[in-house]
Amino acid sequence: MSNIILPFKNDLGIKVDLNLDDIIQGIYKTIPETTCKNCGTCCKNGCPHMRMCEFAVLFNNFIKDIDPEIKKEVVQRCVENFLSNDVVKPCPLLNKDNGCIVYKYRPSNCKTYGMIDKKEFKKRVKNAKKEFKEEFELLGLKKQCQDVRKDGKIFYLTTEDTDKLMKKLAHLDVAFGAPSVEGLVSYRTFHDWVMLKIFGEEKLCSFTEFKLKATKEAKDSLIKEIIKKLTV
Repeated sequence: MSNIILPFKNDLGIKVDLNLDDIIQGIYKTIPETTCKNCGTCCKNGCPHMRMCEFAVLFNNFIKDIDPEIKKEVVQRCVENFLSNDVVKPCPLLNKDNGCIVYKYRPSNCKTYGMIDKKEFKKRVKNAKKEFKEEFELLGLKKQCQDVRKDGKIFYLTTEDTDKLMKKLAHLDVAFGAPSVEGLVSYRTFHDWVMLKIFGEEKLCSFTEFKLKATKEAKDSLIKEIIKKLTV
């Protein structure tokens, strides 16, 4: 699969083609490089949300670089996650060694986790508690990882830094043709994006209705049927 090219007009009104991979990596360079223990704790406790433009780059390179059998396993996990009513849904891109199979192309939410401003993170936890109510205790990411380090030390981004990053990605989504930014329509988990790409919005709605009513046996049967017919 080739790189994703976006048409833009420069300051002189001349049309130029820009590589989306290069644009995204340029935005990501504003995030400090960090190290972690690669324990997979955050990946096991949740699947990060990402912008449409981030997913496009990640998925493009996922299709291009990953072994076909592994791709099929990942897509199966995406289907399972989407049809699950569980609060905790591990990231489908986590391998058996607790590593990310597309680490280089991981989205901004992965890159900034462990560096989010303390007050901002408390606000997010408060919002999650309000959203999930009694199921909140099932969530495993109530505290930021303390093993994420910049030059051996814990480092926190400012709220202004995070806001600038999100705005850049939001503007890129508009250029990419995302249907809405204000309503965060383009802000989904990896497994939701994969399902959308494969089945489309209308089919996704029917799957959502199905998962709210179906038994585990019915879901398992549907998953097997989808994977059997799937060509990645």
